[in-house]
Amino acid sequence: MFSIAVAVTIYFISMILTTDSTELLKNEYEYIVESLKVLGLFISGGAVIVNVYFAGRRAEAMEETAKATNRNADAANKNAELQIKMQRLQIKNKLQKDFLRLLNSLGVINLKLY
Repeated sequence: MFSIAVAVTIYFISMILTTDSTELLKNEYEYIVESLKVLGLFISGGAVIVNVYFAGRRAEAMEETAKATNRNADAANKNAELQIKMQRLQIKNKLQKDFLRLLNSLGVINLKLY
């Protein structure tokens, strides 16, 4: 992209150098201004293309980050569910032990609990 801009600028400069001196005096500034306009257009076009490329890369990175965040949230939810199940099992186990101790103290059953 940049090489095209340089080539066009060189073309306009060569036009200035090959033009008659009387005609050059009339159109000298016009050639210079036109060549600078074209060079500026090519450079700004290249900057826009680079900006679009990096914006696309940024969007891809943001999408990957969002996917990783969702995976982390899913893992955290599963972990929380397992913790709830563990708490319920611990409560159930404690209730069973307490019930067996109660039956043992009433003499209904004779168990050795550790």
